[in-house]
Amino acid sequence: MGAQVRVLIFSNLWPSSEAPTHGSFIEERWRRIAERTGWELRVIHPLPRYPRFPGRGLAARHARLPAREERGGVQIDYPRYWHVPRFGTARHAERVRRGTRRAFFQVLKSYSPHLIDAQYLWPDACAVVPLACERRIPVVATARGSDVNVLPEHPLVRRQMQRILPQATRLAAVSPALARALARILDQGQDSVAVLPNGVDLSLFGKEAERVEGRVVCVARLLPGKALHLLIEALAEPAAKSVRELRLIGAGPERGRLERIAAEKGVQDRVLFCGELSRTEVAEELAAASLFAFPSRREGWPNAVLEALASGLPVLACGIGGIPDIARGCSALRLLPLEAGGGAWGQALGEELSRLGDAEAALRGAARRRAGELSWDSVLEGTIAFYESALRMGAKRG
Repeated sequence: MGAQVRVLIFSNLWPSSEAPTHGSFIEERWRRIAERTGWELRVIHPLPRYPRFPGRGLAARHARLPAREERGGVQIDYPRYWHVPRFGTARHAERVRRGTRRAFFQVLKSYSPHLIDAQYLWPDACAVVPLACERRIPVVATARGSDVNVLPEHPLVRRQMQRILPQATRLAAVSPALARALARILDQGQDSVAVLPNGVDLSLFGKEAERVEGRVVCVARLLPGKALHLLIEALAEPAAKSVRELRLIGAGPERGRLERIAAEKGVQDRVLFCGELSRTEVAEELAAASLFAFPSRREGWPNAVLEALASGLPVLACGIGGIPDIARGCSALRLLPLEAGGGAWGQALGEELSRLGDAEAALRGAARRRAGELSWDSVLEGTIAFYESALRMGAKRG
């Protein structure tokens, strides 16, 4: 299969001129596939239209986007659909389907894709799978995290996923844990869901730099599920006195609450909110840190952990989602239980920084070796083979 293959990516996770880091891991996957195979790419990025102006943050930036733009030689369409946050969850996929239907079929006329790739199950895959089936175009649906770990807790969402997703040509997830969970939701065998992990860019995140002693970094959106308050609370523990600075890289609605917690705990001088940074800036931050801490409570296959390992950083993380699979055989990645509180995190931070004194070279080497096993070069061949199999299955059905 060569340059004649045209792929249409349907996802709300794709970078844009207004949000250049949003969904960058999906863009990187497809950019690398296109470079290797010569396949042509086009993107439909559905955007919600709210009953009132969305205020600040990602929604406001997305509201400023035009109907269409080009990024890196790939044309991106931004069809809008009406959505009411919090109250419209059960009908989210239906609203996306109705709002994007016209744009979707217009793209089919001018582009005629051989394959549709839906990244994120809800609402994206559940919106586009029925549309793809109308035209008998093979469609792949990929699970990435909260679309399996959180959203199916809503009974109506779960039932729609159980009805729609089995119609996809192939199903995938970014970690073994997500694949198992999705198979259970759909009451299918585990082998019905392929595992397609994200890779890590060793050329960007493998650079050497002078480390700042006692600097702990976390890269995450400032959301409740990321549990970043645990790191701030940990700084107040005597065991964590060796943490000279905690740098939180990311933006989100939790920032105000986290700043208040830092002030209440008296550690505001040791916490720096860096905001959203470019990937190059993130790589520079990781290269200068001593330790990476990641207390998130719900994850699929966190790219931030891979990037920290590639940067030679020991990692302290909660043992959930795909993180235990990343940690397998890696002495540089220590897992804490889900129930660990600020005290336990403070103790662990102090222990890990102390461990660096005697075993820094060994830990950094172990981190980089594990990242090398999970690089894009290591995972790309299997990813391409998966999409080629979907194309063959679609051709047989057609």
